[in-house]
Amino acid sequence: MTRKEVSVATSIGMTTLYKFESGNMTDISLSTVLRLLRAIGLGENWEALLPELPESPYLYDDNDKKMQRVRHSSKK
Repeated sequence: MTRKEVSVATSIGMTTLYKFESGNMTDISLSTVLRLLRAIGLGENWEALLPELPESPYLYDDNDKKMQRVRHSSKK
């Protein structure tokens, strides 16, 4: 698709598309990104674009054992 076709299909301005394509846009909304993905045929598979996130290192103690949540009994 040309930039003009994407602009018409998504109702996003040409300047916004140019800034997005060149990497000069720092404040694009999620709804705009989703409209762009739908226009290029990736609207249903956007999760495939996201990387798999590793577990947080804060979940493990110094011995590489997974930490358990501490539950305190409620005293009345």
